[in-house]
Order: sequence, then structure tokens, then C-alpha cells
Amino acid sequence: MTIDTTATRSMPRWVRTFLAAALAAVAIAAPSLPAQAAENATPGYQIKLQLDPAKVLDSNHRFTSAAVAALSIGSQNGLEKAQYLDSSSQQLAAEGWSSRIKREDGADSLKITYKKRFSIDNGGTAEKDIDKALDRANDAGFDASDSNYAAQVNMSYSVSTLDFSVNKKVKASGLGSSDLPAGKDSRSFAVDQLPGKLDKWKSGNWAKDILASAKVYGPVTQTSYSASISGHPVDLQLTPLNTAKGVRYYLEASVDSDTLQAAGKIRGDLISALDGKGWLLHENAFKTDLVLANY
Repeated sequence: MTIDTTATRSMPRWVRTFLAAALAAVAIAAPSLPAQAAENATPGYQIKLQLDPAKVLDSNHRFTSAAVAALSIGSQNGLEKAQYLDSSSQQLAAEGWSSRIKREDGADSLKITYKKRFSIDNGGTAEKDIDKALDRANDAGFDASDSNYAAQVNMSYSVSTLDFSVNKKVKASGLGSSDLPAGKDSRSFAVDQLPGKLDKWKSGNWAKDILASAKVYGPVTQTSYSASISGHPVDLQLTPLNTAKGVRYYLEASVDSDTLQAAGKIRGDLISALDGKGWLLHENAFKTDLVLANY
């Protein structure tokens, strides 16, 4: 409410004083409106499924001729190494966080990725369940206002997750063409590039202290191939993993999509096609968990 100052000039002083006091009282009593909350982030989608290596790889761990023909598998189109940092008790993972250092073969820089993962109820394929996960992420400070973090729904065989990731780059100085840094330098890079959200996730120097003395999980070497499943272009990634039972060949097919509707159709097509050949491994494709469990 405002007062016409032209009109009030002709009023007696006591009237003007009374009006000013009344307006002040109204202003104090009026409830304050809450600030507009930031909107939820808009995620992209990635379908991630595991193929059974016993069915599509030969004894030399190369693709069988049947798999090459059926999936239109092309020649190798990428090679990279990756390793993760966490405490021996995996405190970051317990909070849904991960820190990964990755390098493409021959690249002159390292990519350090910090990721926060949120669970999605009921398998994570329904819009209402994804929206609930986005609400929880918003409450934790991950919303549409922060363009540094990319939001992505990872849809696998029976579980989906909502991930927010931010990438940092550092020079691969003094390393061979395909090498990753040793533990001391890896820890130093991870601390130096620590993003604010992880730094402030808990009080004190919680994240810094974990990364400063972190265990290095890995490295693992990942080889990529182009392919096609049910008419959808896919990326195949083959990763040998050291386990207590020997080397496990982890084979993942992934497809990116912009919308939930398209992602749901692609996921259904891939599951149907791979299951029809008996090549689908009925497990969720979350490689980070396997690396942390076996290294």
C-alpha cells in the first residue's frame, strides 16, 4: 500500500503521523511470501543393459561371428582407462557419491567425474517415480538452476537411478599415452578439483579428508564398439574386471535418449531382441558397483 504524497502534504502533521504508523503496523503484520523454489532439473536418459559374454564372446574374448552379424558390430572405436577413489569403507558410495578419473587412449588430459546418485522407486520407469526422485534431488540442492551438473536417468534391467554429474579436466602431464596417475597424484587431483556440492555435503572437511587418503579402485580398461540392436544404434563397451573368481568380461550395451517415452520404447525393444536370442544377462548394468566390489 502507498500514500499519495501530494494529497498528504495538505493534511495536519498529526494525521500524517497516524497514517505512517498504521502503514508500518500493516507491513509488520503481513506474512512474508516464500521465495520461489528452483524448478526440478530436466534429465536425459540412458538405457544400459548387460549382454551375456558366454553367449556372444568366443574363447579368445572376441565377438562371435553370429554376434557380429546379428548386432552389426563394427570395429573398435574407443579405448579408455578408468579408476575410482573412495575410502576403504566406501564412505562416498554410502552417500551416493562417486569420484572417477578417466582417460581416453592418447588424450592429453584426464577427466575427473563427480557423481551423485539418487534411487528411483519401483524400477524407475514411471514418470511419477522419476518426478519423486527429482523432488528429492531438488531438496538436496540439485535443480535446474545449476548448469554445471548434468542430470541423467540410467535405466537398466530392473533398476533405474537418477544421477547428477560434473566433469573436471586436468592435464595428463608426465604420463604415458594411455596411463592414469598413481595413487598420490590421483588423490591430489581429486581434492583440488572437488566441487562445492560434494565439499559441503557434510560438515567440516569430510569429503576432502576421504579423498586425500582414498584408496584407488582400478584401473579398468574399457573398449568400445558401435552396434545396432532392433534398429537402434548402440554403444557396446567391453571391460575385463578382476574378481576373486578370475577375470569377468563385463559387456554393456547403452543408448542415449532425450525423452522418457522414447527411452521406454528403446529399452523394451532391446530387452525383447536380446532376450529373444538368449543373449541378455538378467542383471542391472552398474559397473561402478562392480569395480568398487572387486578392487
